[in-house]
Amino acid sequence: MAQTYTLSLPAEDRERYLKKLLDTGLQRCPFEMVENWINDPTQWPNMDYSDIYHYLVESPSLYTSETMKNKRSLEAHKFFVSGWVQAVLHIKTDKCFVFKSSVKPSWRVTSKPHNTWVAVENSGKVRAAHCDCMAGLGESCSHVGAVLYKLEASVRLGITTTVQLQMFVCAAQYADFVTWTPQQTTIFRILKDYEFIKGMVDVISRFWAKHIHPRLMTTVLQSETEPDSEGVDRQRCESNLSAHQSPAL
Repeated sequence: MAQTYTLSLPAEDRERYLKKLLDTGLQRCPFEMVENWINDPTQWPNMDYSDIYHYLVESPSLYTSETMKNKRSLEAHKFFVSGWVQAVLHIKTDKCFVFKSSVKPSWRVTSKPHNTWVAVENSGKVRAAHCDCMAGLGESCSHVGAVLYKLEASVRLGITTTVQLQMFVCAAQYADFVTWTPQQTTIFRILKDYEFIKGMVDVISRFWAKHIHPRLMTTVLQSETEPDSEGVDRQRCESNLSAHQSPAL
């Protein structure tokens, strides 16, 4: 997204948005940043459902005195379990992690996804969020909530790396992750994330080349140069047997 989003906002909203960026340690709008984004869920901070609930429902907005009271948290959860949240990337500022993603509108699958970013402290507390949808200036739309649910589930279940690599090996396009409790059964649909898989394959390839391949080659070469005592003994026995055989009549 070119450097037009911030400038496209009305003056009052732009001032509020710039204040939000400064509060999270950002010098630029995440929608306008292309470089330095990281695709590594193992670095994400721990986050639980209480952090999401506190931000979406209980916490006052950083820029208003009113409580969020987001009534769309259920819709946000549906967006997440339906697999509409795309790849999640992050960067770190001196104050928090900043995540960005895009979320597909579930009822219009051919429509352009909404761009979303959220700022999360090391403790898991949600510091700020934004979306370029119509409700995004309210800081707690369903698309923001869906990204938060994906962050929480990925950290809690450890599903991102394991499931994505399993889909890569099995050539699957999606996986359904089922969690069961006596109260309910929930199914999370996880779509194949090609960018994440590419990054993980690169990491695995480098690890193979640096550590595994040299070790295997060393083992093979050592086995070829060591004497085969079993083979030598067998050859000696065969020679002795031939020497003591009676001549043919």
